[in-house]
Amino acid sequence: MDSMDTDAPTGALALQPGELYLNVLALTNEARNMHGLRHQDYQRYRQFCANKVQRLRTGCNLVQSGAKRRFEKKPVTAEVVMGEKHLQLLLFEAERGWAYAMELKAEVRDEPRKRFHQVKRLKKAVEAAKRLHDICQTCQAGNRTLLDVQAYATTMAGFLFFEQQRWEEAFDKFATARVIYQRLAKAGTAQQEALCQSAIDSIDPSIRFCAYNLKIKGAQNLEISSLLEQRDESAQSELRILEARVGSMLSDISTEQNDGTLKIRWRGKIIPTRNEKLVEAIFETVKTFEGLKGSTPLPMLLDGTSDTAVTDAHLERFEKALASAAIAIHLAKEDVKNDELATAKVKSSKSDQNSANLQLALAYVTFLRLSISIDRNLELIEIAKSKRNGQGRFKGTKKGAKPEDIVRFYDAIIQGLDDMKKFSVVDSDLAFHSFLSAKSHMYKAQRAAFIAQTYSSLDKHGEALALYERANEHVVHAKAQAEGAARHDTGAGEDMRQLRDKILRTEADIRGGKIKEQGKWYLEQHQGGVSVDGISKGIQNIELNDGSSKSQSPVTSRLNTFILDFDCGNPNLIVLPPVFQPAPCKPLFFDIAYNGIDFPVSNIERRSTGSERRRRGESEEEEKAKGIMGVLSGLWGRK
Repeated sequence: MDSMDTDAPTGALALQPGELYLNVLALTNEARNMHGLRHQDYQRYRQFCANKVQRLRTGCNLVQSGAKRRFEKKPVTAEVVMGEKHLQLLLFEAERGWAYAMELKAEVRDEPRKRFHQVKRLKKAVEAAKRLHDICQTCQAGNRTLLDVQAYATTMAGFLFFEQQRWEEAFDKFATARVIYQRLAKAGTAQQEALCQSAIDSIDPSIRFCAYNLKIKGAQNLEISSLLEQRDESAQSELRILEARVGSMLSDISTEQNDGTLKIRWRGKIIPTRNEKLVEAIFETVKTFEGLKGSTPLPMLLDGTSDTAVTDAHLERFEKALASAAIAIHLAKEDVKNDELATAKVKSSKSDQNSANLQLALAYVTFLRLSISIDRNLELIEIAKSKRNGQGRFKGTKKGAKPEDIVRFYDAIIQGLDDMKKFSVVDSDLAFHSFLSAKSHMYKAQRAAFIAQTYSSLDKHGEALALYERANEHVVHAKAQAEGAARHDTGAGEDMRQLRDKILRTEADIRGGKIKEQGKWYLEQHQGGVSVDGISKGIQNIELNDGSSKSQSPVTSRLNTFILDFDCGNPNLIVLPPVFQPAPCKPLFFDIAYNGIDFPVSNIERRSTGSERRRRGESEEEEKAKGIMGVLSGLWGRK
């Protein structure tokens, strides 16, 4: 009686429907990558599966060795299943058979015995997978577990038919598994999607090879989905029925909506996403932001004062939009992080595209937050300028805005525009990039003009004029960038027209401020008295006359003098003929060293006749005398 209690667990009767859960793809993918299949070592993986099965049997009290080490078969049935470990036992038995078959496949070549052994092992793997599927159905496991196990068992059956060269049955099994994995990929997390897509990538070559052997047209070039559509009507109807059943089983999963994909459009690009919370946050942000664009930025009362309560409510709506954008950014970052973790574990053919879509969604919500922040800073600038200028004092407020606060708002706007230009989708769009650059230069010009006004209020007119010149340079750059944006985007609409109007208004304000500042500077110089004398010294020779006394001297002789009576019709430029002027010539150099040099001309003549060379400075007579005296002196002993 005690042994019966030990062999038959009482907890099996308390099993509730839907309690069993088994993530087949995650378990098999992790085990294969960690135990040999990353390097195609099927023997090592088979040994791991054998040891894993033994450990699971020990943990489940299903060891198949009784008294005296005698073998006692203890199969895994629905009656003994208590949890996930029993399902893992059948799963790794199937994996062991499949790994053994793949190991033998590498050694088969033309040996029929090994090929028979390979097929036998695959049959054992298919049998274990089928028992796993039957137990999950009997124990009423979760819908996702049922579909995951069904796809695994169908794939194993497809491998068996593939090795037996039963191409039609193999094609149908692989097609069934592919349909299930496609639906599971749309109804799971980023990691589950990557695992399903990896499983699809592993069976797609087998489907294509089966289609080739079945003489299906376009087996080498068409997409797998097109190959599945070319099957006969009965096979297509079965796949449609299967897809509808899988969809109905996954209807309780919250992430599955319509086809599982929601789309976001931005700058001509479609961003697919299945995160419903992210889409809701984006929708809420865009809705609030669009409502802000149509509202009055500075609500004014009848007496010209600004209502603080109304303005605070207006700014509160900006804060609400920024909060929604922050939530969207958080959700998008979570999607990117989960995708990175999933890609690190398993990579499929669509991993790069999915990662790019998630990065694009993150860029979109970040761009949206920057846009809201820029508009909010513009509103704050207008409010601060209204406080500073004293136009419409805010009720209940006595504190005015500081100049550095307004400059800080401009800095935040410019930094936001620079951050926008760093996104890849913006950087690749020349028209939009030029549009943002034009806005950045325009706000730089407005910032420089405001600082110039601040210096002007402090009677620093020289610094103010320099800042107005810098602002004018930024306006020139803004107009050039706006023209470039219009040239690259022929369909530029309302936004471009508004930007041009703002640039023109900014240019007019800068021109007016510069003229006022120049007038203030001249008035200050006149009132100071010191600099006026210097100015009068420079203009005291200027005369206003009727032009009766015209200068007769040409322009070339009075380049440093300005004369008002210059006649453009008959200009006196130069004197013709020109007046001759003495020019200094080159100094003479008398070379008399030649006279002190004795050139050996005579020696050249003597050597040409074969005579002996004459010493320098010796005459012909001295030479003859030397010859006679030389003989005599030799005789007398004088040498």
